[in-house]
Amino acid sequence: MNSCKMTGLGMMALCAGVAGMTVTPAKAGAITGVTGGFQDYTTSNGTVTGLMGKINIQQNAGTGDVTITFLQGVNDNVYGTSASTDPMWGSKGHTFSNLLGSDKAEFIVYGGSTALLDVTIDYIAAVNGTLSWVTVDGTMAKTYGSGYGSAGFFINNKSSPAITSSDGSLNSGNSKYILNFDTTLTDNLNQSPAYYGDIVNSPVGDPNWNNVNGYSLTIAGQLFTDNSKSFGGVNLSLVHDSPQGAYETPTITTPAPLPSSAWSGVGLIGLLAGTKLSRRLRRSRSELA
Repeated sequence: MNSCKMTGLGMMALCAGVAGMTVTPAKAGAITGVTGGFQDYTTSNGTVTGLMGKINIQQNAGTGDVTITFLQGVNDNVYGTSASTDPMWGSKGHTFSNLLGSDKAEFIVYGGSTALLDVTIDYIAAVNGTLSWVTVDGTMAKTYGSGYGSAGFFINNKSSPAITSSDGSLNSGNSKYILNFDTTLTDNLNQSPAYYGDIVNSPVGDPNWNNVNGYSLTIAGQLFTDNSKSFGGVNLSLVHDSPQGAYETPTITTPAPLPSSAWSGVGLIGLLAGTKLSRRLRRSRSELA
């Protein structure tokens, strides 16, 4: 675990392990001057320095639920023969197995200055069965028609559900406060049976396929009330990409604004991005009803 510290609601310390390895940064990149929307995510350490992607955080004013969205600029959902014409990869190449093998992102959620939850979200895994867990809002269940999707914080399991190649874990805290997790590749592969087999070559020129590599995580507001804390921010503690590609600014498709009565100014405020990803996040509460 690294020693990154968040510095308040208007500035958030963000640290990462990149380039297919775990790196302890010498210095955390920071987001400053927050006015809303997606903010640049940068890292500065002995191995990698520079822009890595975009990050956005929203808190629901009514429920206190927090949704974190991280869009990468050094990895994407282009693989197989499609990667040969992608500027991010070129002759380096990129395969579905690369994404399946070890990719993950670790999020530490704070109440005030206290770490209340530390969770690593798997990017994509083979999942044969239903991922089910009890949350403070009820039971959440995920089944992937393609047989592939984010295993979230679930570790490899040879029984039920059968999960292989998961890189997720619950490092500290209680999973009942995790209302939802998602990745853009999960949405791509499970949007309809027509995409179930796209695990060798990603589609080219398909408007329904999101090339942006992205994670989302929704945390219950009850995490903060149960601990008599207010939301203090999030550290993106580790990002593992194997391999890492050349940086490309992730495309952000802005959905219709959320009602001002539902969302207000705590932490980093803005709009969710990526058409399918944003729709999934806006649905998360109704799915649990």
